Amino acid sequence: MFQGVLAAVPLAYVLPAVSYLKLEEGPLFSHKKFPALCLAVFGIIIAVLGTVLLITNSNEVDTCSHGDEPPYCFVNISVH
Repeated sequence: MFQGVLAAVPLAYVLPAVSYLKLEEGPLFSHKKFPALCLAVFGIIIAVLGTVLLITNSNEVDTCSHGDEPPYCFVNISVH
């Protein structure tokens, strides 16, 4: 779960927008940069909220809670 929140969201939303903001000339709050700025802010908000939700629901993350328990939830772990 951490991989999606801490890796995929910044790669999909924040990194491209911040790269565009850095490479494009002009002031940060120009009309041309506004969509990229909004995308970066959105990505940061989603990453922070996702991390907070993951931490607050950490006791439920490793459980199988899809109604009927699938067989992979009951795999016996044995050490050889």
